[in-house]
Parts: sequence; C-alpha cells; structure tokens
Amino acid sequence: MTNPQLKLLTQNAQSICEQLERGQAETPLSDAVASLLREMHQPLLTVALLGLTPDSIERVFNWLYGDAFQGFSVDSKHWPGFMEVTLSESYAFGLRKKQKQQFEQQQAFVQALQIELGATRASVANPFALQAPSSRGVADLKLLIPDSATSLLDSPALLNAIIAQTNVALVAAPLRYTFSREDHDAVDALLANMQCFMPLLTVDELNEDAGLPEVGWWEQHKTPPQTYPPGLITTHVAAPLPELFTDPANAERQKLVERFLAQKLGNKLNAIFDRFQQEAGILEQRKARLNGAGGQDTTVDRAELDKLRQLLDDSTITIRKDLDSQIQQLPLQQSPLVSAVNQAIDNLNFSNLATEPAHSVIKLTLDEETLASLRKTVLTEAKASIKIYHQQAEKQLQALHEKLNQQLQTLAIPALPQFQIRDRHALYTALDQRLEVTLNYRGEMPKRTVMTRLGESRKLIMGISMGTMVLGGIAKAGWGIDLRQSIMLFAPIILVGGFIYTFIQWPKEDAEKLEKELDRVRDGLKSELRRVVSEVQRFIQQQLFDVLDQQKRDFQKDIQHTVQQHQETLRQQANQQKHKQQQSLQQIDQELSQWEGSQRQLERLRADTHGLIRSLA
Repeated sequence: MTNPQLKLLTQNAQSICEQLERGQAETPLSDAVASLLREMHQPLLTVALLGLTPDSIERVFNWLYGDAFQGFSVDSKHWPGFMEVTLSESYAFGLRKKQKQQFEQQQAFVQALQIELGATRASVANPFALQAPSSRGVADLKLLIPDSATSLLDSPALLNAIIAQTNVALVAAPLRYTFSREDHDAVDALLANMQCFMPLLTVDELNEDAGLPEVGWWEQHKTPPQTYPPGLITTHVAAPLPELFTDPANAERQKLVERFLAQKLGNKLNAIFDRFQQEAGILEQRKARLNGAGGQDTTVDRAELDKLRQLLDDSTITIRKDLDSQIQQLPLQQSPLVSAVNQAIDNLNFSNLATEPAHSVIKLTLDEETLASLRKTVLTEAKASIKIYHQQAEKQLQALHEKLNQQLQTLAIPALPQFQIRDRHALYTALDQRLEVTLNYRGEMPKRTVMTRLGESRKLIMGISMGTMVLGGIAKAGWGIDLRQSIMLFAPIILVGGFIYTFIQWPKEDAEKLEKELDRVRDGLKSELRRVVSEVQRFIQQQLFDVLDQQKRDFQKDIQHTVQQHQETLRQQANQQKHKQQQSLQQIDQELSQWEGSQRQLERLRADTHGLIRSLA
C-alpha cells in the first residue's frame, strides 16, 4: 500500500504539470508524473544486479526464480547488453520496444529463449525484457542487469538508466573473489548512487573455505546508508530468500520503494520547477521586449522620396533627348520617309498630269489621284516612324517603371500599378487629320490642229518666197531665169511637205516641253514635300513629348498615391500592433500572476516531498 501522503503529493504534482502543459500537443512532464502514479498503484521492488562472473549471475537467477530457469545456464555467456527481468504470471521475452513473444509452458519458453539470446543485442534505449514466474515465492521484483562491469564503466548512459529506476543494488560474486580494477570502479560507481546494498556470495557450502573471511570484497567500498549482511548463494541446498524479496508488505521493502518513489517525485518536481523558471523567464523576456518595442515609424524618409522624384525627372529628360535625336533624323535624305517620297516623285510621268483643252493651248495641272497617292505614301511612312518611336518610348518608360519599383522596394513600399501609355493609333488618327499635300502648278502645251499645221507649212512657203525675192534679181540678170516664179511652181508640193514635216518635228518639241513641265512639277512637289516632312516631324515630336509629359505626371501621381496608401497602411498596422501589444502585456501579466501562485504551490510541494524523503530515511 503506497504512502497516502506520497500519493497525494504526486497527484498535486500532476495537477501542476497539467496546468503548465495545457494546450500542448506533447506533455512529457504530465506523462512522467502519470507514469509515477501508475508505479505507485502497483509498486515493484526494482533492484540492480551486477554479476562480476557469469556463474554468479546464473546462480542468482536459480536462487530467485527456481526451476523457471533450469537449463538457462547454457547460453548465459551470450546475454544481451542490458536486461530487465520481471516476475510475471506468464512466460515472455523480447526487446522492450518490440512485441514480446508469449509462452504458456516453461519448456518452450526456455528453448526459444536460448535461441533468441544468441541473436539479440539490447541497448540502453531498448533493453531485453524477460518475464517468468518464480517457483520460490518471489513477488513484484524486477532486476536490471548489465552484461558486465566493463559495460557499466564504458557507458554512462547505462549507469544513469539503472540509477533512474532503482535505489537498491545487488552485487554477486564468489565468496573469495579478487576484484580487478574495472570491477572495483564499477561497484564504486553503482553503490555511490544507491540507498540500499546487498552483497550476494556464491559459495560451495561443503568446501573447507566456506567461512566468511575477516575482510570480504563487499567491505572494500564505501557502502550506502542501508547495507544488508552478505547473502550466501549455496550450491547444494537452496539458501532461503529474504523477506525483502518475497513479502510485498515487508516494512523495509515498502520503505525502500516509497523512498525511491519519493526521490523520483522530488527529481520530477525539480524538473517541473526548472521548467517553471524557464517559462517564467520567457514571459519576463517577452514582457521586456514588448515594453521596449518602440512604435512603428509611419512616415517615409523625405530624402528618399526626393531621390525617387529626381530619378523620375532625370530619366524622363534622358528619354526625351533620345527620342528627339531619333526624330531629328526624319527629314534627312537617307530616312525611309524622304527616300520613299523622292522615289515616288521621280517616277511621275505625263499620265500623272491632268489636261484641260483650251482655244489654242492645253492647260496642265497635277492629277488629284497623284497627290492622294503621295499623301498616302507620306502617311504610311510617317506611321511606321511613329510606331518605332512609340515602341522605343514605351520600352524606356517600362524600364523607368521597373527602376521606380526597385527604389520603392528598398523603402518597403508596394510597387506602382501597371501604366498604360497613350495608344499610337490615336496619333495615327491625329496625323491623318492634319496631313495635307498641295501643289499650285499651272502649265500649258500648244494645241496642235490642222490649221496650225497648215499655218506652219504656209510659213515655210513664205520664207522661201522671201528668199527668192532677194536672190531672184541676181538669177534673172545673170542667167535670165525668173527664180521666184520657178520655185512657186513647187509651192503645193512644199505646202504638203511642210504639213507632213510637222508630224515629225512637233512630237519631239512637245516631248521636250513636257519634260520641262514634269521637272517643274517634280521640283514643286519636292519643295512641298520638304514642308510636309518638316510638319510631320514637328507633329511626331510634339505628340511623343506630350506622351512623355503625361506619363511623367501619371508616375508622379502614382508615387504620391502609393506612398500615401503605404503610410496609411503603416498607421493602421501600428495601431493594431499597439492594441495587440497591450493585449499581450495584459495576458503576460495574468500568466505571470498565475505562475507566481503555481510557483508558491510548487515550492510548498517540493518542501513537503523533501520532508517525506527525510522521514523515510
């Protein structure tokens, strides 16, 4: 029956742990105290058994458990590194963290155990657990058995695992055993942490040297406060078992178990207290951080904003200069616009002139379709130039937009919204409405009729007649010939020949005159087109500069609006943070107040536990 005070103290400790770990997914402290309560409900006497020779371990097993371990000594030298042997109503064995094998009969149990021990290696974290009934009346006893004294020295974790589970040590060795250095150190390390010590001496009672020596090996160490006289494990007749192992109601046994459980509770309370101190320190640090946290700055550095605006101004000027240098090349002779217009003008011919017959001449003007075609050529090439310049401006503005966003990002300000540059088709429409190509040309060609051709022949005859009048007197005086009369006989023939000659000569003259008229038209058109190209250049320049200026104003508005929104967001966040900070401080103060009360309760609980441990000493 567990001490009621110990049980009550443990229940109070569990209540404190549940309060401490409330809301946690894992509750190691509560689980540990709950495990301690379960141990109190069915307390086992757990002892550490250190056998200094394999034979002494085998004989202690036979002494404690009787015929449950008959035949067991064959494989005892191959035991796993760490074993837990427990009294149970059934036969079972296996690693503690694996499913154990259950047996109903002793023979099958021993046979399977002998096979298993040769193939199993236990560890501190996963010892080999063995359960078997005792035929000698041993009740509620668990043995913790390291495989050797050397393993106990080499593994501090093994020593700590044993110390954490018991305060009673059994050391088994032959009566006149001589300790090695390792044996001596291992026994010292084990007994230094125990409350009770019982040496077990294996002896052949029929041997002449069966008497106890003056100073045995069990007296060569600093012994725990409660040390039992040596127990003799005889060879031929089974030695009696102490009531400590056979009677669960034995007073000394109960005191040992209760003291150990009280010590475990004290250790757990120390761990709980450390956890309390840690959590309280964390709360104090959180409170200090909240009190020391300054308000969030809700303003944007004016100098940084000035740099941003300066970047916008400088970049816009650079884009403007680049565009201007490109547009200035538009009137040059090698530009696509001027080249296309000059080619169209050079290809003009007589068919591009409109004719209007008059009384004696044919009036010439430039055909309207030709002017419309020239205007279309100018408009097409101008639109192509606008597209190039517009795309260049859009690309440079996009790069400027990215630079502005990068600058805003360094200030932790959201990016500007996407911009939409003025559509170039609107520029096309405006140019189409303004573009005009005119030419004030008036030319004329002589009108060729039958009468003009006869008049041209008549002029020939009159010329010949005037010549014969000069030469006629000489011919008559010298040769007696009337030259004028003779030549006039051929006048009809000359008239017809002159008429026919006009059809040969006049087309050449008309072609020369027409070429001169076309040159006049070309010169006039080139002069007119230079004017038109200059106007197109000024139009494109003005329109694109207007686009840049408008986009610059839009960027300025976007920056101002974005900064204002960012500052407003910061103010809202600062207010929310301040409100949350106040709530957090209030919650921390409440938690600290509760922890102070729990800490006082825990300190009283620790004091009561230490008092109980002293009373059980």
